Amino acid sequence: MNEQISVALCTYNGARYLSKQLDSILAQTMLPSEIVIRDDGSTDATLSVIERYGKSLTLLPAGARLGVTRNFEEAMAACSGQYIALSDQDDIWEPNKLERMHQAFAEDDSLRLVGGNARAIDQLDRPMGFDLFSAIALTASESALLARGEGYDALIKRPLFTGATIMIRRDLLNEARPFPDDWLHDEWLAIIAAATGGILLLPDLLTRYRQHDANVAGVKKNTLRIRLSKARKLLAPRASRYRTLLSRRELLLAHLKGIGASDSAISIAESALAHEQFRSNLPKSRAMRVRPLLQERRSGRYDSVDYGSREVLRDLLSSPR
Repeated sequence: MNEQISVALCTYNGARYLSKQLDSILAQTMLPSEIVIRDDGSTDATLSVIERYGKSLTLLPAGARLGVTRNFEEAMAACSGQYIALSDQDDIWEPNKLERMHQAFAEDDSLRLVGGNARAIDQLDRPMGFDLFSAIALTASESALLARGEGYDALIKRPLFTGATIMIRRDLLNEARPFPDDWLHDEWLAIIAAATGGILLLPDLLTRYRQHDANVAGVKKNTLRIRLSKARKLLAPRASRYRTLLSRRELLLAHLKGIGASDSAISIAESALAHEQFRSNLPKSRAMRVRPLLQERRSGRYDSVDYGSREVLRDLLSSPR
């Protein structure tokens, strides 16, 4: 048992798969000192499953429904370990998961968050033929940025870490709280970690990541049909999406300033906010967007904090509604 490691596990109507996940945690080659569970108002047999494990688990007192982000924030806050591993209720961990992630922290004192790859499985535990990295289409350039210790430059564009695969240093939680509503907990922890220290994305398949109809956030095989579906979103109405992105940028910048992040991290966040403000104020007429889009492209922000030509095209073609 490693007294430094806690597991924060959140549940909500997860009775069907919860035992397999708990069994896999309790079979780790490096056992955690505690498994802290916060249930978000389950109405199935989840609490009965938890009760069967007795003192092996710590179940937090029931409270108001919080949703996935706040639920994880409360579960993590109740953990006492120097390292906190996040756990979904329906996955299966490989036996060496905690040991491998703890090793990564031991080898690099600068790391604040470690993530890993995962193998997708179905409702019957069968491999689905793809992994997490292929599902999110992790690119060579993103991998290179992470390998060079420039993960913040990658994460400012899009999230790359999945909560079910990550472990953090406890001090990161103290800096990241409170979690904002417009961010998922894993996205927020990763971007704050990247802005203030080191992050690592291990290629190891340490999690069997279950995909089923009730996933809060799942992944799909990156097939041609999925890629075409993403391409069609270029034409989707942009107003609601850009309002959310703008809010996320504002929250990130304010938080980084509040915790005294480096000037370089704040500067990148300011650039990302300015870019989102520009996008939110594009003219309704597509013809009238051409000139400002070209000017914004020349500023370099479409490349430094966004995905280049693809996003220029989205901003040109998308509906203003």
